Amino acid sequence: KLTVAIENISFVRCCRLFRFFSATRTIKNIGFVQQLRLMIASIISSLGSLVWSIGFIVFLIYLFAMFIMQGILTSVKDGSLHGSRLEYYYGSLGDSFLTLFKAISGGDDWATLAAPLQDFSMAYFICFIIFVV
Repeated sequence: KLTVAIENISFVRCCRLFRFFSATRTIKNIGFVQQLRLMIASIISSLGSLVWSIGFIVFLIYLFAMFIMQGILTSVKDGSLHGSRLEYYYGSLGDSFLTLFKAISGGDDWATLAAPLQDFSMAYFICFIIFVV
C-alpha cells in the first residue's frame, strides 16, 4: 500500500508540473492576445460615439432633405414636376433622403444629383453644395 501511495503522489506531482508548464506557455501567449483584447476593447468603447455620429449624420441628411423637398414642392404647385428629374430625385422625403445619402456616400455622382437643382434654383443648388462639402 505504501508503494501505491508513493506512485499516486508522484503522479499528482507530474500533473501539477504539467499544469504549471501549460500555464507558463499560456501566459507567454497572452502577450499576443492582450494586444488583441486591447483593440477589441477600444472598438467596443468607441461604439457609443459611432452611434451618436451616425445619428447626427442621419439628422443632417433629414434636415437638408426636408428643406430641399419642401422648397421645391411649395414653389411648384401646378404639378409641372411630373416625370422630371427633379421629381425623381427630390419628389418625396424618401427620395430626397436617398439622393442626399447617395451624394455623400459615393452612391451616385453628386454633380448628376445637383444638376436638376441648378436648373430649378441657384439657392437650392448652393444648399446642396454646402451639404455635400
